[in-house]
Amino acid sequence: MTGPRLPFEQKEYAERQLILPTTFVAVSKGNATPSVKNLIRLKFANVAPINITNFINGQEGQELVILGDGNVTLIFDVTKIITNTLVDKLLNAGYIYKFYNFDGIWYEQ
Repeated sequence: MTGPRLPFEQKEYAERQLILPTTFVAVSKGNATPSVKNLIRLKFANVAPINITNFINGQEGQELVILGDGNVTLIFDVTKIITNTLVDKLLNAGYIYKFYNFDGIWYEQ
């Protein structure tokens, strides 16, 4: 038995909702200014402490979800990266952080 019949437009819309959006993921190691061009997910995999001073090649309104590794510290700078604590921030291993780019500045949610 099948479900109720939907008009063509509603059926097409319902089928489109089952498709997940394309997700671009990158792994960053040893780079103080990783490029985030065309990325929405960034996973750090550093074995030694590193300071991140900026995310380059971001686009206006871009969302960036970051998975910390316990070795990355984001350097607070009101012209580049603004953390929600307004100070430098160590990205804990296994924790997720979300940033948005507005006017070339990355703001943490």
